[in-house]
Amino acid sequence: MMNTSIYLCHFVSCSGTHKQRGLCILPTQTLLLMLQRQISDSLSEIQRERQQTLARFCSLDPYPNKTAAMAKVRRRVRNFLVDDRHQFIFCYIPKVACTNWKRIMLVLTGKVGTKKPEELGHRAVHYNLEPRYLMRGKEYPWEQLEDRLNRYYKFMFVREPMERLLSAYIDKFGTPDQSTDYHKRYGRGIIKSFRKNPTNESLTTGGDVTFSEFVQSVDNLWSRDALQAHNEHWMRYQDLCHPCAVRYDYIGKYETLDQDTTRILRVLNVTHLVQMPEKQAEYTGSRTEEKMRKYFRQLAPKEVSMLGGIYLNDSHMFGYPDAEDVLRGVGLK
Repeated sequence: MMNTSIYLCHFVSCSGTHKQRGLCILPTQTLLLMLQRQISDSLSEIQRERQQTLARFCSLDPYPNKTAAMAKVRRRVRNFLVDDRHQFIFCYIPKVACTNWKRIMLVLTGKVGTKKPEELGHRAVHYNLEPRYLMRGKEYPWEQLEDRLNRYYKFMFVREPMERLLSAYIDKFGTPDQSTDYHKRYGRGIIKSFRKNPTNESLTTGGDVTFSEFVQSVDNLWSRDALQAHNEHWMRYQDLCHPCAVRYDYIGKYETLDQDTTRILRVLNVTHLVQMPEKQAEYTGSRTEEKMRKYFRQLAPKEVSMLGGIYLNDSHMFGYPDAEDVLRGVGLK
């Protein structure tokens, strides 16, 4: 702490501090306030850069007018979670900290019997508490939702698209010994369509979908422009949250999840009601390079190129590298 105090004294007057051998030593409380201000300034600059990157992308193919923009938004509003008491809208993207933010919003309702978001279990959040206590955009008449989109504080979180896609695959298909709804709803159809000579067991359970088969199914849906057949876990950001049509006040990133969440809670003035949840196991590390290498090594180059094309806009609008560059960064050529 002493070295940090001395370093900061180069930028401030020594008035109100203790001097020692020509150097000023700031009181601990003052030092902490200065550090918080520096962090806040840094986050503000990062946020400006994110907003500028998105604005540049959106300017390449702008909506002709606000009416056209809102018409696009109106076609899908289910990912908007609305808090009328605190006047904010969170557009959630699966596999980008959406469970933790739903936990936060549930605590803010005051109806879940705890002030600690981490005490709310995953299944309870998604299958019990959220349907009971959180309001989605689709539950409002369009005119009322549009009014809230114009007035409320709005934010979303994004993640490097290839990492998010892999996370979705592992979560939904990476547990072949565990029967899930996804195996039955999607796995059996994927295996039937993209596997040569599947076994009867695989066709019955749908529990052993390979990453390559999953990727082929994603490509097939996009090539048919079958947006409604997609699951939100692998839909694109532009189709879930409409970032070129909705003016978001804050763009958070998975890579800076803690800092962004803390900043948003402060802006909303709810830090006395809820705190950032303690990290769960799935949030240890922003880039699971070993898993990226393991699974993307299974893909043919054309499959990687195809994925890069599908999620190209998601990468560019939020300042992420192209898919090929991401994979080179984790050691794959």
